[in-house]
Amino acid sequence: YVALVQMVSLIKDGSKISMSTRAGQFVTLKWLVDEVGASAARFFYLMRDINSQFEFDIDLAKSKTSDNPVYYV
Repeated sequence: YVALVQMVSLIKDGSKISMSTRAGQFVTLKWLVDEVGASAARFFYLMRDINSQFEFDIDLAKSKTSDNPVYYV
């Protein structure tokens, strides 16, 4: 089962990862899961409404601090 969501902007090292399908610059969901882990990726997507756009902060998803909702849940 795959749920389609609104546009997701990826943030890494404090800046937005620019993507362009014409230029062949894009990030796959597999890359994101490999980068942050399946549990963190799933949690960040599920804590948002699928009808709203959001920014996925990769550094936050990987951090082991109380700022990361995955870490303290």
